[in-house]
Amino acid sequence: MEPRLIRATTPTPTELIARAGAMRPVLAKRTLEQKQRRGILPETIAEMRAVGLFRVLQPKRWGGYEMDLATFYDIEIALAEGDMSAGWAFGVLGLVTWFLGLIDARV
Repeated sequence: MEPRLIRATTPTPTELIARAGAMRPVLAKRTLEQKQRRGILPETIAEMRAVGLFRVLQPKRWGGYEMDLATFYDIEIALAEGDMSAGWAFGVLGLVTWFLGLIDARV
């Protein structure tokens, strides 16, 4: 069975980096709470998702933006400037969609 093509409006790398940068103040405010909880707050992940950050490396055939690693790293850095743990979490979770693109479509 052929995968269903998902159409997505693709923002520019500059737009995505700016979206991540706009999150810095709220990420900085959450740093202490996230440290105390020993985990990233669900709302932090939800906000990353809402602004499309997890689609950066995701293949276009699965609705992603299929961008380069430099853009991914710039987003990760922008998030980490607000909260290092949030940047790290994005780095780990954001690679999952890239990895899925490597797997045969039948899976």
